Amino acid sequence: MRIVGDPKLSIRTVALLPGSTPIDASLKALPDADVILAGEVREWETPEYVRDTIDMGGKKALVLVGRIVSEGPRHAALRAVDEDARPRGDLHMAAVNRSLLETHSMSTLTASEVVDRMKANHGIPWSERSKRDTFKFGGPDTVVKGIATAMFCSYQLLERAVAAGCNMIIPHEDTYWNDADAIPLVSGDPGYQKKVDFMREHDIVIYRMHDNVHAMGKADFTYIGLARALGITQYETSTLHHFLLPETTLGDLAATFQKRLGDKALRIVGDPKAKMSRLQLGVAMQRPTSTTLA
Repeated sequence: MRIVGDPKLSIRTVALLPGSTPIDASLKALPDADVILAGEVREWETPEYVRDTIDMGGKKALVLVGRIVSEGPRHAALRAVDEDARPRGDLHMAAVNRSLLETHSMSTLTASEVVDRMKANHGIPWSERSKRDTFKFGGPDTVVKGIATAMFCSYQLLERAVAAGCNMIIPHEDTYWNDADAIPLVSGDPGYQKKVDFMREHDIVIYRMHDNVHAMGKADFTYIGLARALGITQYETSTLHHFLLPETTLGDLAATFQKRLGDKALRIVGDPKAKMSRLQLGVAMQRPTSTTLA
């Protein structure tokens, strides 16, 4: 079970959202509930929306119990969790890491000139067809005081960037809690307006860098960063994102990764005693077309 929010938060109203919950359902449910109790969500949407709401002063929370559990007969399993999900001392935050902030102060440049440098030094031809890799707030003529790079463009990240003297944010994921950064979907939420007001007040410009990162193959720095964090870079093979590790068990490997990442919870599927040595690394959401089992 995963929790986003204060474990000591007093709960009176619960929004039950079994199965896989899209961001529009979360946007509709959270204003009238203290906590969303759901099966699964997209990591870059609902959790960031709830965290932003909390960082803006909202007394809200998110509880994820897993899709299979939530979709029991007539959702009985999820309702049972709801009955038991009263404030208790044994609840803990499962997600400990927030947006990574790296800052770089620089001489006077416009946002457009920064993006031009990114494209020129990307290493492979830059695709202009991406709908993700565009300006999400502010404009190309904004004068850049400093640059902050991050995975998520959360409200907390914005505050930290401003405190560090940065007004250009280059996030990997979305700004408005949905992959398309569709403003009509979120414009009615008070958190959206507060976020926009803060960005406007501090002359912030946001340029997302996503698709062109994942087009880099072995140079994709999301994979490189994860491999470094897991401590497995020395075991990489010539196959893309494939690693040949010293033989171990699935359980021992998971425990090692959990310790290295500092996670309080780690989910595995398979026999913890199974012997393994071959690892195919994935980031974000993996689909059958992007995962190889052999």
